[in-house]
Amino acid sequence: MPVGKLSSSLKDLEKDGEKLADNLFNKTPVIYSSRRNQTIAYNWKIKFNETGKIPAYYNTFPELNHNEMTGFDVTEKTQSLSSNTHFVILEDDEDDKRIAKRMKILEKLYADRGLGVTAIDITGKSRGEKIFNAVTLVDWAAYFLANKYGVEPEDVPMVEEFKKLL
Repeated sequence: MPVGKLSSSLKDLEKDGEKLADNLFNKTPVIYSSRRNQTIAYNWKIKFNETGKIPAYYNTFPELNHNEMTGFDVTEKTQSLSSNTHFVILEDDEDDKRIAKRMKILEKLYADRGLGVTAIDITGKSRGEKIFNAVTLVDWAAYFLANKYGVEPEDVPMVEEFKKLL
């Protein structure tokens, strides 16, 4: 799957969330960001878990370049393990230029191996607006994923069962 690009303005967040849900349907999302945006990546993982009811994971640059990416150096025997993964790279124009370079290189390496990658520009005029836009975008994406899977976004039956068993 080729690299996809989403760049959301506030009015387009719902539409972009639906497009992202289409990219992620029947895939396991792995969210990557700079350390600066780690809390946003973690929030995305949580939204996909709790609202979308799907497994999702996250990691940060540069750490993932030292180990995690080697797990996706696809070979014939490991292709089936990687084929249902889709990477979402959260890019921010305020990220360190060295981290931004790592992101672009990894996008290419993954795409060259046939892995799904979507790069998302975290946009906004301030840090707060960037966070708001990123959280709103993932809320829409997780909502649309829940609908695609036919699950109720607000329900958390395993959490409720877990609480009862405590």
